[in-house]
This record gives sequence, C-alpha cells and structure tokens, in this order.
Amino acid sequence: TFSYEKEFYTAKAPGDLGFDPLRMSKDAATAKWYSRAEVMNGRLAMIGFSGMLHHAILTKQGPITQIIEQNFVPSGLGST
Repeated sequence: TFSYEKEFYTAKAPGDLGFDPLRMSKDAATAKWYSRAEVMNGRLAMIGFSGMLHHAILTKQGPITQIIEQNFVPSGLGST
C-alpha cells in the first residue's frame, strides 16, 4: 500500500527519487557537486525567464516577435 510517510519522510536527500540512469552521483562528493550545479543553473534560468517576462511586459511583445521585428526598445521611449 502507498504511504506518504514511507515515500516522503525518509532519510533520503530532498529530490532524491532514485533516478540516476547515468550513475553521475556515484560518490557523495560528486553528488554534492551536481546538486549544487543544478541549483545554480535553476537560479540562472529563473533570472533569465524573469528578464524575458519583464521585457515582454515593457515592449508588449513576446521574445520571438521582438527578435523577428528587431524591436528591443520599450514602447514610449522612442525608437532606434
């Protein structure tokens, strides 16, 4: 039977679901390095996404439309 206590409240690290098909975390040091790299890349991705979101709000266009039309200046600030 399924039990949340058995599944989620164990001594495993957060996010460790036992899925490591490439065996990239064989030892503790490597696992720690990859865990930190994943967190840092996730933070960088969130910063990048929020930058795209804010620029889209300012220009009232999505990122693909901005690239196609080469419109990188927010509305009301003049044009290049």
